[in-house]
Amino acid sequence: MTIPPEARPALDALRAQVAALHAELTHYELVIWTAGNVSARVPGHDLMVIKPSGVAYDELSAERMVVTDLYGNLVEGDFAPSSDTAAHAYVYRHMPEVGGVVHTHSTYACAWAARREAIPCVLTMIADEFGGEIPIGPDARSAVKAAVMLEDVARTVHISRQLGEPVPLATEDIDGLYERYQNVYGQHGGPQ
Repeated sequence: MTIPPEARPALDALRAQVAALHAELTHYELVIWTAGNVSARVPGHDLMVIKPSGVAYDELSAERMVVTDLYGNLVEGDFAPSSDTAAHAYVYRHMPEVGGVVHTHSTYACAWAARREAIPCVLTMIADEFGGEIPIGPDARSAVKAAVMLEDVARTVHISRQLGEPVPLATEDIDGLYERYQNVYGQHGGPQ
């Protein structure tokens, strides 16, 4: 498969963005060593950009990002794609609304997942950001932001449970907080 010329501007921008987003994973301590990754769907094309396998985070750059098709086959790049490429590709093939996937090893969120227990909506931050369940990422940046916010609330709710059972917010309060945050917060009426 060759990359169509009309895909090149978006593809180059996504390579830079995906490389930069990996720094957020280490900054917020959501990964260790070379584990975890971010990918982005190339809009309008059956392609994605993903981190190369086994490359250290401090060695990542736009040029080192790899491009695969939505079956995980390498299309462009000098390195083998992440060992998680097949999982990312599966998501993109089966969920066309998803524009970005992030895979972390964040301690608190993974602890909740290991228990197969939902994080209850007991904080305004959960209501503001998620409005309930953790959302699908429309793009790679949104997916990373959700992972960062998720780890923060997972940690806080875990700590609160050490003191007793947290009290869930009322559904109408969750809805109101989410609406305000999505439409009023920030400089342009949307989340930052």
